[in-house]
This record gives sequence, C-alpha cells and structure tokens, in this order.
Amino acid sequence: MKMKWMAVLSVLAILSACAGDTETSKPNTDNDTNEDQETALESDKKEHNQLAEEEGEAETVAAITAESVIEEAIVAEKKLGNFSLEWQKHEVAEDGTVMEAYAFERLHVYRSDNGPDYFFKQSENIDEDGNGVETIETQTPEGRNVYLSTDSFAVLSEASDDHVPPFSPEPLEDLITEQSPYALTYQGIYEISGYLAHHVQATAEERDVEINLWFDTETGLLVRENAFYQGKPGQVLILTTFEEDIDFDPELFDFPVEGVPVRDER
Repeated sequence: MKMKWMAVLSVLAILSACAGDTETSKPNTDNDTNEDQETALESDKKEHNQLAEEEGEAETVAAITAESVIEEAIVAEKKLGNFSLEWQKHEVAEDGTVMEAYAFERLHVYRSDNGPDYFFKQSENIDEDGNGVETIETQTPEGRNVYLSTDSFAVLSEASDDHVPPFSPEPLEDLITEQSPYALTYQGIYEISGYLAHHVQATAEERDVEINLWFDTETGLLVRENAFYQGKPGQVLILTTFEEDIDFDPELFDFPVEGVPVRDER
C-alpha cells in the first residue's frame, strides 16, 4: 500500500519540478500551472483507491487538505526528541528575488526526564538602525538564562517547558483554531529548497496578509515560509539545517556572557 503511494509522490515530483525554487513571490502568479498538478494528484489518488478496492483492501488514500497537512506537522513536532536546526530569514525584492539572509536562528533542544527540557537558542538580527543584535537563551532544569547584546545584561529566571522554543518559527496551532483569521487552501506538492513539500496558503484578506508554507512530505515538518504583509515585498524563512537524535553538548550551556550585570528573577 505505502509503496504505491510513494510511487504517486515520485510521479508528482517529476510533474512539479518546474516549480522548483521559483516560488518566492506570491503564489497567485507563481502557481498558474498548479491546477494541472492538482488534477494529476486527484487522478493518482483515484487510481490508487481503485487498486485498493480490487485487492480487497479497506484503506484508501484520504484527500489531502491544508488542515490535515498542518495537523500532521504539529504531531511531527511533538514527536521530536533531541534535535538541532537553523532558520535563515530573507527579504524579498520587488521583483520577487530572494535576497541574502539577514537574520539567523539556531536552536538545540534536548529532552530531560528530570524536570524542564534543555535548550540553546541563538538569534542574530538587524534592528531598525541597521545594527546587529544578538540574543542568546539557554535553559537547563535548574534555570533559564537570557542575554541581549544591545542591553549588555543577562536575566536568570525559572526553568519551564513553556519557554522551550518550538520547531516552527510561529505556532502552527494558531492557523487552525476556530478563531483564526486565515483562510487555508492546499496548493499541491512542489520541490522547493531541496525538499518535496506540501504547499499550504493562508490568507487573511481583512489584514492584507498572505502566508505560504511548505511541509516536507517525508517528515511532515515545516521547511519554508514566505509571508507578505500589507503589500510589502515579503519575508522568507528557510530551514537550512536540521538534525535529529543529536548528542548532548554541555558546552552550549556554559553561560556565554562574562563581565555583565545579571538580574536574578528566580
């Protein structure tokens, strides 16, 4: 059964190769050929289901929806054990070209059986004046440290799993709640950023916001996000590295700041 569905994905990969990494501007213009790909997807699912019925199998391939893709991603994130990743943030030029990365977020998460989880998070960004800003957060079951380079001081607070950063840059649950302002549509399967991925579009017309998300068909995890706000050219988040089952690195949790004031809020 699974082998037949993998064959379906292989066919789709060939059909969608033309999309590639050209999906950097709004999909309203980039996805003109997507209708043919969705037709092919539905045709392949019907063929798979017919074969399943002929073989006496009760299971059939369910229709892929935007909601089901996001729900799968949420489940996949919750199943992650120890992992590390890096997200890069890019601006999009008016002609749709993705510019060089101007911000980074590096994250290491280690699960703990004795209290809150460990994590190390390093963010590098640019402020409104063009100055570099670095934020470092570390947590062990004993406590949580936060250091912001522009303020030149550190804060020590209670450790809590509520502070452990998620895999995705933004909470995916917010997209599928009843209160969500977004209308979700499933756009098809594309090869983008080195992944064969489900493309989901989320739009909030009253806010003039359009978010495009790509989820790896193999792991279910988010691998790319393009966002357009109020007519601006847009921003792109790209997952550049991801590794599971990483070994614990104690050196990450040696608080990296010396000679600055520390505010203890425990």
